[in-house]
Amino acid sequence: MEKEKIQKNIDKNIETLENLFSDDLLKTRNIVNINNPKQRFVIMYFGNLVNRDYIQNSIVEPILEFTGKFEGKKTFETLEESVLFASEVNKVNKFDEIATELMMGRTILFIDKFDRALSMETNDRIIRGNQEPETEQVLRGPREGFNESLLDNISLVRRKVLTPEFKIEYYKLGKNTQTNYCICYIKNLVDKKALEELKKRLKGLNVDAVLDTYAINQLIKDRTLSPFETVFLMEKPDTFVSKLLEGKAGVIIDGTPVAMTVPNLFVENFQTSEDYYVSPYFASLSRIARIFSFVISLYLPAVYVAVVTMHWEVLPVDLSFAIAQGKMGTPFPTVLECFLLMSVFEILRETGVRVPTGVGQSLSVVGAIVIGQAAVEAQLASPTMVFIVALTAITGLINYNMKGAAIVLRYVNLLISSVFGLYGCLFSFFLIMTHLFSIRSFGVQFMEKYVPFKLENVKDSIIRAPMKNINQTGEN
Repeated sequence: MEKEKIQKNIDKNIETLENLFSDDLLKTRNIVNINNPKQRFVIMYFGNLVNRDYIQNSIVEPILEFTGKFEGKKTFETLEESVLFASEVNKVNKFDEIATELMMGRTILFIDKFDRALSMETNDRIIRGNQEPETEQVLRGPREGFNESLLDNISLVRRKVLTPEFKIEYYKLGKNTQTNYCICYIKNLVDKKALEELKKRLKGLNVDAVLDTYAINQLIKDRTLSPFETVFLMEKPDTFVSKLLEGKAGVIIDGTPVAMTVPNLFVENFQTSEDYYVSPYFASLSRIARIFSFVISLYLPAVYVAVVTMHWEVLPVDLSFAIAQGKMGTPFPTVLECFLLMSVFEILRETGVRVPTGVGQSLSVVGAIVIGQAAVEAQLASPTMVFIVALTAITGLINYNMKGAAIVLRYVNLLISSVFGLYGCLFSFFLIMTHLFSIRSFGVQFMEKYVPFKLENVKDSIIRAPMKNINQTGEN
């Protein structure tokens, strides 16, 4: 029934919608203009989604106070052009369209003896402000972030890209949610193959609901089983715009503050927007620190376990005695000791995220110290192992974009090193590199900045060169 066209009988239309929703919040109001007593109007809206004052001032009062005549087929044009004050008015004639419009916070105006209606924007959803995202905080640079409103997020982007080449295409996704989303790109810069691939994958999705960007990311990414992300996610408009200016295509989804861009390169996971607002020396050191920390978080526990269990000969004698003395009396094998401590730190980290902010910060810091000290005093773990695991946990948190991959690969490396020693660590390193070089992100090589190697690519990858040199080509 809801897919049928509306009828000319206004009462049947109202009855159909009331039966469709069966919701007390669906409000109906009859309006009769004193100068046109034979012409009946009815408005319908969800009371919790609209601005009632706006409806009264822009729809109801103008119809009641209209002194002219509504003449047959010209009634619609008269309402649109001379009566209604609403900023956005659309014609609708199907029940499924009307149902969607009502749930989006719009008001529907029915006119008796007409088989179409008018839909007006009267939305009054409460929107969170554009605060700085917690996951992308900076000391310098813009601090505004996306919120859950698609229109607000588009306006933040449009203010930064003042060129007619900036294009936005609107679509809907999700059978039940009918979520609005848009694809953004700069026409003369975008990678057209990546753009077409993005559109193809999004249009090919057959899902019941879309509530967040992360859900879409899992459905359209290359190598769904890979721990590395081939879609770049962000919550800051300046980061989003910078990706568009690099020739990428972006997607903004209604109801979530997280946007995404494709294709994504491996090196981009170690870059931040703040890198371009500070000294190139400081930015370069920060990037190197992020890369070095990522490697430490992957291999430090694995290398330590491999050395302590199979390769004591590579350590200086004094260091060997110190480690051996610390391990005396501990009941667990080194690999199990490391696995248990890493698991405890992961539990503490997860608990710190889930509980209220003030409690979480105290729990993460104090809990780690207390548990680590208690484990050493109870001879459940050696002091060296506590230090190794703590350093691994800290370096794993420095780069939020690579957190998931770091956690998964850390355990894999630990398992391999416990069986094959340092040879296993080396084998794991080559296996990960082979996997990285085999990944493509929407048709683009994931390790594009490194293969084939070009000196000019280093200027904005591992290091950040001065801004005047980043976009400089070999012809200049």
